[in-house]
Amino acid sequence: MVRVSRDRVVLLTRRPCRGRRYWLTRDYLPGADGLFGELSRVTAELPGAEIERVAIPHDCRDGFVHAWWRRPRELLRPEIRATMALFDRLPPATVRPDSPSGSDLDSGAWGRRNHDLLGLDSLDLGHRLVVWRGRPA
Repeated sequence: MVRVSRDRVVLLTRRPCRGRRYWLTRDYLPGADGLFGELSRVTAELPGAEIERVAIPHDCRDGFVHAWWRRPRELLRPEIRATMALFDRLPPATVRPDSPSGSDLDSGAWGRRNHDLLGLDSLDLGHRLVVWRGRPA
């Protein structure tokens, strides 16, 4: 990117969360957190880059896996899951077809474990906008 960019590089990336872990990976796909590299590897190639937090709104329509943080039932829909690289990148034996568990949703267990999310309008799950303005001429 640096080699071919004329004046800037802009990318959206994700750093592994140090605090809150996403309930999907915490409760259902524990091996998924290891799929994300360190943000420092990106910024080392882009010295002086600006980094901004990107909170995900509760009604995000983009369709990536974190867009559904407050709507877990949507992740049970095969047509939604089929668009997510996360499920394809994990070994098949580690992905349950009912992750998140429909029974957890129906029994209220998911809601009890994640009650603090239900009133939030947005959530920081580690997404970062990295803007590198290029080298001085």
